[in-house]
Amino acid sequence: MIDHHILPAHHLILDIIHGEVPPEELQSLISGLLQLPNDGTPMMGLSVICDNARIHTDAHTVLQSGLVMQKAAFRDIAGGKLALVSFSDLGFAFSRMYQSSIENPMKDEVQVFRGERLKEAIAWLGLSTIEAELLQTIAPLQANIQRS
Repeated sequence: MIDHHILPAHHLILDIIHGEVPPEELQSLISGLLQLPNDGTPMMGLSVICDNARIHTDAHTVLQSGLVMQKAAFRDIAGGKLALVSFSDLGFAFSRMYQSSIENPMKDEVQVFRGERLKEAIAWLGLSTIEAELLQTIAPLQANIQRS
């Protein structure tokens, strides 16, 4: 599953990936992100891959997704940041691949973090003021996955 949130007041796109993630759900997320308008403000992104997320994809698809996302209108504004946070080794590897295909230093920055550095990722995005709110949103999904 992908829990997708947009927090307009913070110019933040939050995606929490947990449980089973079929290819259609990943494609639907990308399609939705491509529809987001360019409002002239740099966007921040926080994508969290929970421990036992099962993303049904392969390396080629991950790389292609990054190339497609380079065309997203909201990414045309310099100064945006995307933090990819993974609680699993496979998710971390996919995040690194995605980073290599999406990053455009002329537009935005992309960093990959391991799950234990989630708070550091939030601070890097400049969102420390809403850290507690973000952790409250993420923690139950991560906790539920760890118990299953």
